[in-house]
Amino acid sequence: MSNLFTRRSLVKTVGLAAVGLILNPLRADADQGSTVPFSEENAIKIAKNYQVGLGIPSQHTATAALPFYTSSGIFSGYIVIFNSNDDYGGYMTLDIHSDQLLADFSFSPNSTPPFMPSKCTNLSKDFAQLSKSDSKVIVRANHLIYGVADTVDGTIQFKDGTTELVPKSFASPRDTILDKYTVPSSYIWNSCSVTQMKTWNEGFFGLSEQDILLYAGKYACYVVAAYAIANHWYTFNAPYIDNNQYDAIWNLTGTTFLQGSYIAGGTNPTEGARGFAQYCKSYHGDNRSYQIIDEIPNSLPIVDSIDNDWGCILTVDALATDGVAHAAAVEGYLRTIEPAGNQGWYMCVYDGWYASGRYLSLSPHDGSDFNLGAHIFK
Repeated sequence: MSNLFTRRSLVKTVGLAAVGLILNPLRADADQGSTVPFSEENAIKIAKNYQVGLGIPSQHTATAALPFYTSSGIFSGYIVIFNSNDDYGGYMTLDIHSDQLLADFSFSPNSTPPFMPSKCTNLSKDFAQLSKSDSKVIVRANHLIYGVADTVDGTIQFKDGTTELVPKSFASPRDTILDKYTVPSSYIWNSCSVTQMKTWNEGFFGLSEQDILLYAGKYACYVVAAYAIANHWYTFNAPYIDNNQYDAIWNLTGTTFLQGSYIAGGTNPTEGARGFAQYCKSYHGDNRSYQIIDEIPNSLPIVDSIDNDWGCILTVDALATDGVAHAAAVEGYLRTIEPAGNQGWYMCVYDGWYASGRYLSLSPHDGSDFNLGAHIFK
């Protein structure tokens, strides 16, 4: 595992804080996760569940998920492409701004995906080019007009033949470590049947990066996760951040500033777990043992932690993304019946990066390029 839990890259928040942020509430519902980017793997998994629920024949196979964005570059969802008998077989549009997530679909033999010209001679070739291109992305100006933005030549070519210039504000598609596991809340709550949910009694405790920087002046993901758990157990009276408690966790976990930074910190995993247990004892007379699981084998450690009101910090070692690790507090879990009739299981976290409440699914990622571990405080 990487030596430090760190922030992948510094967001330009210092200048924003100086002019005053419109803060997200510290206590928030994970439904904010409906607007969080999610992964191609989860998009295909969701599309397959919808397929069974809608009675679409199994010879239609979901083969690719192409992300699409607003014309200003904000992530909106995926268009999932289906093949049938080695040919194009239909599509589904999964839109995070849609109440049901599934915004549109067609499996008509004569249909084409909404971003393609109506007369297209080689769909497979065009799909391959789009999925492999770093400069061309699908955009949607509204619910009816799609196009392809070329960030190199600076134009957007819409399906109706019109063109626009790519705005200067067009945001480069970005992802964070937990996007790979994230499932939109609109899918869980509006397309699945939730059969069980258990979370902290007071609900989700969301600590955004901006809030922490504004009130504490420094940010480290492991410290934020530990602070959220401590606040759940001991209920701090500070309206935003109790700086004394936050600083105590920072110091006892051995968190240090990253090289060249005075706001972003990193935490050694073992020192972090030992230090947080020491904090609980020294500051609250609470003797907590800790367990470090390098890779969680299944949902059981998470379920046990929530059921017993233990503290659980999800740890992420990004083996395929320049070695940067991450940590986030696990605040609950839920079980569902999916549209296909199968059972689903999700953990609920409130990730400090981008103030994102998230529902995470592990099912499409067995043997993936990420290792998810857990620090459990009993």
